Amino acid sequence: MMEVKSFTIGYNEAPVLENISFALEPSSITALVGHNGSGKTTLLQSMAGVTKAWAGEVLYDGKPVFAGGRERAEIFFVPDDPYVFPLATVGRMSEHYRAFYPNFDRKLLQRLLELIDIKADRQIGKLSKGMKRQVAIMIGLAARPKLLMFDELFDGLDPMIRNLVKQLMLELIAQSDATVMISSHNLKELHELCDNVLILKNRSIAYQSAMDDISKEWRLYHAVFPQPISAEALGPLKCRSLAISGRRASFISHARQEEALRLLERELLAEKIEIKNLTLEELFLQEMEVETHDFQGWFGK
Repeated sequence: MMEVKSFTIGYNEAPVLENISFALEPSSITALVGHNGSGKTTLLQSMAGVTKAWAGEVLYDGKPVFAGGRERAEIFFVPDDPYVFPLATVGRMSEHYRAFYPNFDRKLLQRLLELIDIKADRQIGKLSKGMKRQVAIMIGLAARPKLLMFDELFDGLDPMIRNLVKQLMLELIAQSDATVMISSHNLKELHELCDNVLILKNRSIAYQSAMDDISKEWRLYHAVFPQPISAEALGPLKCRSLAISGRRASFISHARQEEALRLLERELLAEKIEIKNLTLEELFLQEMEVETHDFQGWFGK
């Protein structure tokens, strides 16, 4: 499957990603997350063999992706803004891809287009942005790739189509052992759909784990104490996103739950403790170290 080793790339002598390494698990869905400009699109393009790394390797089944050959025919990349021949019909555009993907299934594409109510004789240039994206996704599924990658998968898709695409993707994996990687800012959708997550920050991988491990490794605590609490008292928990207001404290901690409760209940005598599993969005915000701002009065007269 896909393996990225000591990968570095950039533009105009400015690195975008430096010395990152990871591997995709077969028959899984991986979320690729990061702020705008973090290198998500650049990484996906390199994994698809579109752009070449400055250093390091991008390997598919042990062979360099940029070299082309059989490997490229098993990888399909749907970019954020798919390129189309403006005057071409959906059918003609699909035939273009069929020439590069030997597993392309015409009958499957016909069934997929019927699901989204788009006929093969429609001119792509006259479709809306959302409809163009739907066509690109369906062509990607019909290509029956072993590795399918999406840049901003949910952008421009209404809730009904998003749900349909997720169902189709899961069925593709179940029937063909395909692997999927998705970049998106819709973190709620990614949390529900994906098996693994990879967060990019400062030209490197800030966090990487199974999606289920987020709730095991990180927890959000709200606690009320008999007396005003200090950050120093909570120091052993190595709190992140710590907010204290008198006797109340809220924070995110990587500490084992038993250790956290021992400190909060036995040593600090907390009167009330609420524990919540972290969502992908909450994890992303704390990894990005997002600041809180007071905008009161900004838009007043």
